[in-house]
Formats: sequence, C-alpha cells, structure tokens
Amino acid sequence: MNSKNFVFNFGKYKGKTIEEVFNIDDEYLFWIEKNFKPGIVLSEVKKFLNEERNLPWNETENENEEDFQENEPQWNENDIPF
Repeated sequence: MNSKNFVFNFGKYKGKTIEEVFNIDDEYLFWIEKNFKPGIVLSEVKKFLNEERNLPWNETENENEEDFQENEPQWNENDIPF
C-alpha cells in the first residue's frame, strides 16, 4: 500500500488519508512523527513524510550523524578549561 492512501481510524481526522491530512494540517503529521510510539501509524506517516522530503522511508533525523562526527572539532587535554 502507498502510504499516502493510509486511512486514519482515530482522532479528529478519522476516515481521512495521510495525503488529505497533509493538505489540511501538515503540522498534525509532524506531531505524530515526533510523539507517537512505534507502530503502523508512525511507520506510515514517516514513509509519507520522507517521500515528500524525497528521502528513503527508513532515514531518520540523524541521517548525517556520520558527517557530523567527521566534521566535529578535535579537542586535546590542553583545550579543556577544568
């Protein structure tokens, strides 16, 4: 099933698809992405939002963590003020 066709069976958007909710109230989907526990709803919302962002569905917010670590400044003991 395409995630945009997933239908909510609860809440204020019960009976609406993810795509319909995105067009009405995209902040609701962002709220679900941040606050829902793992499960089918969160999985489908993440897939949809990542498709909108043109990311693979399993990418996370920390997708560039390796890049960050590579670019992190290097410290030595003399740099620490305590």
